Amino acid sequence: MPHEVHDSHLKGEGPGGLGFWNAESDPRAPNDRQTSGEVQPPAHATAALHVFRHAEDEATAQEFLEASFPKLKAWHEYLHRERDPTEEGLVYIRHPWESGMDNSPMWDQILQRIQLEPGQVPDYQRGDLELVPEEDRPLDTEYDRYAYLVELFADRDYDEQRIRQDCPFLVQGPSPPSRRKGCCTTAFKAGRASASGAVFRCARSSSS
Repeated sequence: MPHEVHDSHLKGEGPGGLGFWNAESDPRAPNDRQTSGEVQPPAHATAALHVFRHAEDEATAQEFLEASFPKLKAWHEYLHRERDPTEEGLVYIRHPWESGMDNSPMWDQILQRIQLEPGQVPDYQRGDLELVPEEDRPLDTEYDRYAYLVELFADRDYDEQRIRQDCPFLVQGPSPPSRRKGCCTTAFKAGRASASGAVFRCARSSSS
């Protein structure tokens, strides 16, 4: 589930433009819309369950839940399959923008380890320069790293197995010290999929 679906009229090279992501290099990308190539924390099942539990029209809410479940299930299966390859119950992220805390200082130490030569910085245009005050924006050197990571994903056709081989930003949740590899900052848990299980139980309750 991509974290952005783009307006087809935005042709720029910044994060709001289509050329920045090259998500079409992923064979699983949708044909009818342009998207980013990253995810966001999997709060969707939790949100769907909250809507169901607080809805005034129970029948409509049940229909909503039953229609949502296959998509939520596929979403969590992707996270378990592609982002938790060692089956630890902890999903990794591969870009700060996947965290829900995009510009947090918690990523600084990891990003600063990514030392780029001039030729490694892709061409891009920042979309935030006219919208966000300077004191609230990432530095250009930080944005260079953001863009470098996106290009790395696209060059590997958004294939997680290939990305994992040499991506310099793979961040997982807490794990035993012997497995931390210096990048152990809390991301989000694959265990969030338990919410999908709760959705499934609610979706089945009316038919049982």
